Amino acid sequence: MIRIILSLVVILTFTSCKQTLVADIDQSEADRLIQTIKANIGQRDDLKLLIDIDHSRLAIAAGEPISASHVVIFANDQLTADMVANNPLIALNVPLKVLAYEDENGGVKVIWNDIEYIENRFDVQFSAETREQYANLYNAATANIDSSNIANFASNIIDEESIVTLVSELSFNDTVEKAIDVISSNDDVTIFQDIDLQAQAAEVGTNINALQLIMYGAPAPGGKAMRNAKTLGVDAFPQKLIVWEDDQGGVFVSYNNLSAIVERQQVDSSFGLFMIEKRIDFSLRNEFNK
Repeated sequence: MIRIILSLVVILTFTSCKQTLVADIDQSEADRLIQTIKANIGQRDDLKLLIDIDHSRLAIAAGEPISASHVVIFANDQLTADMVANNPLIALNVPLKVLAYEDENGGVKVIWNDIEYIENRFDVQFSAETREQYANLYNAATANIDSSNIANFASNIIDEESIVTLVSELSFNDTVEKAIDVISSNDDVTIFQDIDLQAQAAEVGTNINALQLIMYGAPAPGGKAMRNAKTLGVDAFPQKLIVWEDDQGGVFVSYNNLSAIVERQQVDSSFGLFMIEKRIDFSLRNEFNK
């Protein structure tokens, strides 16, 4: 089951102050690249657009202006199933995501994660077919984008402690409900999608244990955290949490250690990111690490 709370992020109304902020930030080139990516996805029968999150305009609307940072999240269900079948924690790096952002020199780039990053992070080796499909789908999504607009992360290595995993004493379904309640208890948070990856995998003939992916975010804190670290919009934001079951029936809650993502991307950390990390970590540990 997929519960789409927000399918396309569209900012309809701003105060006069925020209108000035929008006018002061040129997002035309990022908008052009995003439209190209979305058009490419729309032309493919093997890809589906999930959500389109304009981090910058959301942050502006929340009073925390940042320059262009806009992510498109899309999927191929067979690829997702094949990847998470190797390790449920890989759900923290799916679906596919491409970010358009303004870099430190004022240029606008697009960026995504190489499959080598996922292999290194989760200590897996995907099949040649999975690797080829992954590359081909990203190439299709970014077709007609000039190579000068494409950026790459300097490192595909991330700290081994980049994921926090907590044990739940509740049933799988009750853990999902509790996790959503914890996330939603913060008034500024929006849940963008809640995806039953087990059911999605079954639809393409792949059997995996119970696995639920929740993507969520808060524009004002997120804007503060990304002000000097726009590429966090592809890895850290929206935030991701998974509830998963192992082969013995144990139930777990896992989420990203945002500080490890900052270190891997070699971007500036901030007090805003520290507060985001501590807020969710405290809330979840209070519920599931008793």
